[in-house]
Amino acid sequence: MLGRFEFPFKGPLLYVLLASRTLPPIALLIPYYVFFAAIGLAGSLFGLWIVYLTAVIPLLSWVLMGYFASLPVEIERAARMDGCTRWQMLRHVTLPMALPGIAAAFIIAFLVGWNDLLFAIVLTGGTSAQTLSAALLGLSPLMPGFRADLGLFAAASMLAALPPLALAMLFQRFITNLNIVDPVTSNTD
Repeated sequence: MLGRFEFPFKGPLLYVLLASRTLPPIALLIPYYVFFAAIGLAGSLFGLWIVYLTAVIPLLSWVLMGYFASLPVEIERAARMDGCTRWQMLRHVTLPMALPGIAAAFIIAFLVGWNDLLFAIVLTGGTSAQTLSAALLGLSPLMPGFRADLGLFAAASMLAALPPLALAMLFQRFITNLNIVDPVTSNTD
C-alpha cells in the first residue's frame, strides 16, 4: 500500500527500492554465490528463490504502488461509510478492484524467474535443483561439443514455452476487460 498511505521514511524506502534495481545482475552474482556457498544454499532451489525475490520485490513494489495509487479512493470511502472495517474494505473492495494489477504483477514475477539463465546456471547448474533454462542450455547447439539431436532441443524449447503461454491465457481474463466502450466509436445518439 505504498501508493495509498503516508508513513515515516516512505520516501527513503522508495529510493532504496529503486536503487536496488539499478545494479546490474552480473555485479550481484559473485556476492550471492560466495554468500550462498558459505551458508550451504548454493545448488539449492531455496537459494535461487531468495535471489528471485530480491530481484522481483522492488520492481513489483513500484508497479503495484502506481496501480494502487490510481484506484478511486471514493469507493473505499463509501465502503467505510457503509460500515466496513479496514480488513473488510481491503478484502471486498480494494483487492477486487486491484485484481488486474495483481495478476499483471504475478505474471511479471513468474517471467522474471522463468526467463533467468545467469543465476540459474551459477547457483544451481549441474545439480538436481537445475532449472529448465539451464538444462536447455546443455542441449543447445551453441554449446561446445554439442552432439545431441536438434529435434530434441526444438521439442524441449517448445515445451519450455508452454507454461508461460498457459499462464498468460489463464490470467488474461483478469487483465483485459472486453466490455470497455470506446467513446469515440460508440454512437449513443
